[in-house]
Amino acid sequence: MRLPTVAFKKIKFFLEIRMKRLVGLILFGFMSSSAFSASLNIDFSTRMGAPLSFQGYEGQAGNWNSIGLGSHNLFDLNGVATSVTANVSASNDDGVWGGFNPLLGDNIFDANAWSVDLSGLTNGLYDLIVYAPTNSMVSTGSLDINGLSLPEMGAVGTSYPTMVDGVTHKVLQIEITNSTLSLSGDDQNTSKNYYGLAGIQLAPVASEVPLPAAAWLFGSALLGLGLARRR
Repeated sequence: MRLPTVAFKKIKFFLEIRMKRLVGLILFGFMSSSAFSASLNIDFSTRMGAPLSFQGYEGQAGNWNSIGLGSHNLFDLNGVATSVTANVSASNDDGVWGGFNPLLGDNIFDANAWSVDLSGLTNGLYDLIVYAPTNSMVSTGSLDINGLSLPEMGAVGTSYPTMVDGVTHKVLQIEITNSTLSLSGDDQNTSKNYYGLAGIQLAPVASEVPLPAAAWLFGSALLGLGLARRR
């Protein structure tokens, strides 16, 4: 059966408008839900300034937050303010070693323990890169990252682009469940006199967004109309 041309066009126009609105709502919802899942580059200590845009194992080019002790509002890779806040605790934030680059060459440190807490994150799975200081007297100490215990790292005598997993940095995937990422290091089972952190990179792991059933129904309806028009 062939639909009258006028009726067909009206129904097709109606469904196309509905489909466009639905797709727009889907995209808006996706963008809104991802807006605060920001990728972040953080360099601890302002002694040597921020690293160059491209530096870091993650290959996550863009703005670096160069911060010291205390509380800081963070900016994403484009330099746009986010809802994420960093609280940095240690005795000193001007650790430096030789002429190494700003990422590994400066750091926060303490004789006993340090901590960094990021709050305001969107819950989900993240790639996390933790960077150790290159200072010969400073390691990360025994690490705790959201309850995960890791051995100390010390990047003595190395500089970017020479990066060795477990020495200069550690690559992890972390599940954020309470909008908070907590990192700390202390003097338990360690070999150095001081303990600190050079930097971190954080990036949300992309996940597939299923298309709602309503979108499939609209698509099927349009396809059906197209087939009916040809008969």
